[in-house]
Amino acid sequence: MQVPDKYLPKPSAHTRLCRIGILTDTNAVLLLLLLALLAGCAGSGTLRSDGRYPEVVESGVSAGFDTTPADLPPLEDVLAEAQALHNSGQLLPAELAATLVDVAVHERRWDIADPVVRGVKTDRMNVDEYARFSLAAVNYFNTRRQYRNADRWLHSPRMQQDMPMMSARDQVLLGLQRADTLYGMQQFAASAMERIFLHDLIERQSLRDNNADNIWRALQHLDKDTLQSEHRSAKSRSYRAWLELAMLERDALVAPENHDLRFQQWRSRWPQHPASLRMPGRVDPAFANTFGGASTVAVMLPTSGALAQAGKALRDGLSAAHFAASASGRDTPTLIFFDSSSEPIESLYLQAEQQGAEFILGPLQKEQVKSLFTMPSRLPILTLNFVDDELPPPDNVVQFGLAAEDEAEQLAEVAQQRGAKSVLVLHVSKSWAERAAWAFTERWLELGGAEPGVRALSSIENYSAEMATSFALHESKARHRRMQNLLGKKMEFKPRRRQDIDMVVIFANSSEAKAIKPLLAYHYAGDLPVMGSSQIYDNNSPANKNRDLNGIVFSEMPWILDPGRQYTGLPTVYQRSKSLARLFAMGVDAYQLQSRLDGLKYDPLQELVAHTGNLSVVQNRVIRKLPLATIESGSAVRWQLSSESETLELHR
Repeated sequence: MQVPDKYLPKPSAHTRLCRIGILTDTNAVLLLLLLALLAGCAGSGTLRSDGRYPEVVESGVSAGFDTTPADLPPLEDVLAEAQALHNSGQLLPAELAATLVDVAVHERRWDIADPVVRGVKTDRMNVDEYARFSLAAVNYFNTRRQYRNADRWLHSPRMQQDMPMMSARDQVLLGLQRADTLYGMQQFAASAMERIFLHDLIERQSLRDNNADNIWRALQHLDKDTLQSEHRSAKSRSYRAWLELAMLERDALVAPENHDLRFQQWRSRWPQHPASLRMPGRVDPAFANTFGGASTVAVMLPTSGALAQAGKALRDGLSAAHFAASASGRDTPTLIFFDSSSEPIESLYLQAEQQGAEFILGPLQKEQVKSLFTMPSRLPILTLNFVDDELPPPDNVVQFGLAAEDEAEQLAEVAQQRGAKSVLVLHVSKSWAERAAWAFTERWLELGGAEPGVRALSSIENYSAEMATSFALHESKARHRRMQNLLGKKMEFKPRRRQDIDMVVIFANSSEAKAIKPLLAYHYAGDLPVMGSSQIYDNNSPANKNRDLNGIVFSEMPWILDPGRQYTGLPTVYQRSKSLARLFAMGVDAYQLQSRLDGLKYDPLQELVAHTGNLSVVQNRVIRKLPLATIESGSAVRWQLSSESETLELHR
């Protein structure tokens, strides 16, 4: 599989690097002559004709700083300055090295940023230079999602020694980068606490607002039990107030009655709290009382035919959310339901317009969703399925669904965070699993990972033989036979699997995964960490039936992991069937998404904390980020990469 062209080095910059000795055609890893200069790292130098350096790139969008200041120079200009210094025999200043990293990160030129960050010698930098370069380096690691490397840098002996002597501004910036690192390592409570500690030290109001939003974003990843535990042990009054607000918001998802009153009471208890002065949009009562301006919403779902069961589950979720919002006294739209199983989407759209619809939820059928890409339409539409199409959707169409591809891409990111270098992907021969394996591979390569091994498993009776081939056990047995023939006697033998694999990722349903996981131990790979998507877990299966899955880390929607989120009086069918429960939860979230769609489209970093995951909108597609869980004694428990001890080095 080839890396997409957009991730390959651009020839012009590569040629420039070769000319000044940064890269060579035979070794494009180290900065050769330039790094020799970096080893000296002079403390002064010029970059611009006016004698000033560019502004420090206050790194990290999620930290609340602009990553593209107006005067950030083009990469070619920075390389030209480096070449001029090299030609004149001058040492390259640390500031210029940091700027080179910042610009390369902004232009996504990892081939340039990586060798600078990893090859530069910082021992001769003074405190200010080291702080400046550290900001660039940690931002690089965070942007690449190499959070363990960022964490190592932030906890290095040099950092611990120099941090107290750094300027207050640099300490705040590095603290915000540390909060990003903790968030990336899924230490959400620690990330929130770091930001709360720094909040009053941030001077610019827009950055303080951004920091508050990121505190809230981190807390949304904590389940109710964790929020309560953190609240009991919290020593900071501000942190306790944030936790109370998060618990109130979580309760409002399940029981929205008296929503406004509870939040007003919270505000009266904490009148000077940052979230009281400017509440996050999701919990602001003034925002919650509106429904996106649409007074009439058309819902297009199949309620007859082959997809009737799925359509009715989505409809019931939508109706339940609508009823809960109405019961709590909120403004709600009128819902008009259309059966999409028997009429073309063009006809349904015209009927919706004639009946005064201002927004459309649906359709579910892929062919109808695809028709929306070419038919004329003006109403905003949230489809309830995805289609694979080379053409982008119209600006008024946003796609939402429970795509396995989203989970696969997230698993690739987590696998890299855990330190995996060589991954084996096992997937069953089903279309969803094949798409998931492809999405995992694409994301893994984008993150700089080596080409993973990918094995399609045909049927349960063939799993063992196919996995033996993937682990090269036949080659090990062949070597054993050759050795016995050479020596002319029998020898004790234990097959040896290939040793380069350090993680296995499985895309299969629960019954299939229960057959695959034990075979890993049978084929001498039982020590490898295993990850999978939500399909591997059947929440209705007794714990003793899930023990074969013990130890697998998998993604799962909050609706399934946290039964306390589910509505009181949920029909039995949605308690016993995971597939229908997922669709019911999707219906609830579709109702919530309609009121937030404009804001989510405007700001891709904004998230809706919902029942099917944390939802954002990127290029008119709803992206889901799911919490992680693992199987312990046959039951699912929350899991997070919380410390260095959980990285792969200790599994090897």
